[in-house]
Amino acid sequence: LEGKFIIQYSGNIGAGHNIETLIQAAVLTRFDEQIFYLITGRGSKIEAVKKMIAEHGLTNCRILPFQPDDMIRYSLAAADLSVVLVEDRIAGVSIPSKVYNLMAVGSPIVSIAPLTSEISKLVMRFDNGRNFEKDNVEGLAAFITEMKHSPEILRSFRERSIIASSEFTRANAHKFLEIYKSSEK
Repeated sequence: LEGKFIIQYSGNIGAGHNIETLIQAAVLTRFDEQIFYLITGRGSKIEAVKKMIAEHGLTNCRILPFQPDDMIRYSLAAADLSVVLVEDRIAGVSIPSKVYNLMAVGSPIVSIAPLTSEISKLVMRFDNGRNFEKDNVEGLAAFITEMKHSPEILRSFRERSIIASSEFTRANAHKFLEIYKSSEK
């Protein structure tokens, strides 16, 4: 994978995850030999992912098993762009916990979720990546290609991810509890 521009999804690949959007982007960028997709994880859709890769004859994709806890930080840090998939039914109320790990390793975030989702709001707030709706495959593929040629923008996204991660630590978790408690009233 040395010398490749790595787009990685790492995590569960369940029924509600829009992994198809990522595979379709791989189809659109398949002739660029530098762009490479790593799908690291497990779940009910893994066989469907393998089938899609085979059907399209994609040589720019590789599936790796879910990584153990002692290796995950190295795996996450290996990506040039990290993909976060959020199920539509929970997009307005949930941000996957892996997002905080991705930001802590300085990874730019590419979320595939509704524009009104919490992950989209987070990425816009910190300007550490971009969000795409699941039907915007062309936009996603164009962004990936643009980022491959934009090291300054990627560096800026990385820096902003690290800065963003500092807002989500054990030391300041009390802020979120206070917000939660005040919303219960």
